[in-house]
Amino acid sequence: MNVSEAKRLKEREIESARLKKLLAEQCLRTRCSRTCCGKMVSAPVRHEHVRYVAGKGLSERRALRVAGMSASALRYTPRPDRNVELRGKTQALAHLHKRYGVGMIYLKLRQGGHVVSYKRVERLYQQAKLQVRATICGSPQMLANFRRLLDAHGFEAAPRIGTPGQYVFKRTFVEKWR
Repeated sequence: MNVSEAKRLKEREIESARLKKLLAEQCLRTRCSRTCCGKMVSAPVRHEHVRYVAGKGLSERRALRVAGMSASALRYTPRPDRNVELRGKTQALAHLHKRYGVGMIYLKLRQGGHVVSYKRVERLYQQAKLQVRATICGSPQMLANFRRLLDAHGFEAAPRIGTPGQYVFKRTFVEKWR
């Protein structure tokens, strides 16, 4: 065996080792994905998968590599929600004053001593799915037609003032002058 053959043999051994490592990693990835059924799309699912696989005896580093995740992402802890108190006050004001919209709730919060921006109150208002109920007034025939249309689209009427619903009918109307 001469020197060039020895070099070629050494290169083949290195290539073989690299391919074996790739194959082993692919087999590991396949086996790990079978143990944790489902897609790993969201970060919490990947966190859970890494912890599960690491608990089965695989190193954390290898489990992170299989999941396609960084160590800093695994150790990340989100900041605590600083809107808990404000969310509660916004909802309490909205339920206390059913006709108040975002603007009035924002003003009431500012009057109460809270330093908040309008956008923040608006975002919390929308997240809580609060809304000002629509008031519909008109002739009895128009109200009946409108009620059928809204009911067909899944909206709920408030049976009387003070009860929740998505719209309210004003029963008073003005007839046309002749």
